[in-house]
Amino acid sequence: MSIRGWLVRNTVIRFFGWATNYKRPIETQRRNMHWFGKLSPPPRSTQIEERVCNGVTCTLIRAKGVAENAPLFLYFHGGGYVIGSPYTYRDFGSQISRALGMRVLMPDYRLAPEHPYPAGIDDAYSAWQWILQQGQAAAGTLIAGDSAGAGMAAALMMRIKAKAETQPAKAWLISPFCDLTFSGASYQTHVKRDVELSPEILKQWGNAFVTADKLAASPELNPCTEDLSGWPPICIQVGSEEVLLDDSRMLRDNAAKYDLDCDYSEWQGMWHVFQPYGKFAPEPKQAFNAAMAFLKG
Repeated sequence: MSIRGWLVRNTVIRFFGWATNYKRPIETQRRNMHWFGKLSPPPRSTQIEERVCNGVTCTLIRAKGVAENAPLFLYFHGGGYVIGSPYTYRDFGSQISRALGMRVLMPDYRLAPEHPYPAGIDDAYSAWQWILQQGQAAAGTLIAGDSAGAGMAAALMMRIKAKAETQPAKAWLISPFCDLTFSGASYQTHVKRDVELSPEILKQWGNAFVTADKLAASPELNPCTEDLSGWPPICIQVGSEEVLLDDSRMLRDNAAKYDLDCDYSEWQGMWHVFQPYGKFAPEPKQAFNAAMAFLKG
């Protein structure tokens, strides 16, 4: 790991883990997550506006030089299905918009525990439908998400599959939180290596989002074990130090069973969702550029 990567990991990311500790009330976790958005604002030239898309409030982000009618890129923010909002991701959305020459649409989907499953996934599907209603072809649309947002992107593709509808062109899944049974060995082996997340906070969030009985009865929430045939090409990126590492590995292995095009990479020494920090360290920038090459290719 580079010196700059080490500094980010042991200052910003370690502090993030402290701010979202499972012992803190969820409202406090949400306020702290929102505060992180103030640490990395988007460039002043970035155009940001709110849109209501099929009843879902969304943030539309357009970097300088990107056309007002540029294609839409659908991105789902992370936060364990319980915290987070597009506000925290404005700068990352601007990075994506600038790199791809697209407008980035981020749904402010409903959060648990006030709105448990399927509310958030319903919102994801509504935002997806809104993009198609603008005349953009499904097969020409890119989607992405990080952590629970990557889990949402996976659930969206499962729902599209169940409805026998056209899938998006490609999906970028960053450190997906997609095994809500918490079965991965990395929940035990990586506890001391992960400075950001703990098994306790992930279980708190996941259990607030969906009960065990609903999880078992909902194929769209089980992409690590369900039939993925028909999925588009996916890019999975994960840090080697994450307690969620095995979520990515299980999804990769399940994708292989169905001969899916899966661009999988584990980034040594990296933490959970490191890609937004490219302005501070080389490794996040390298991973971001690799993902952009996948999406453009």
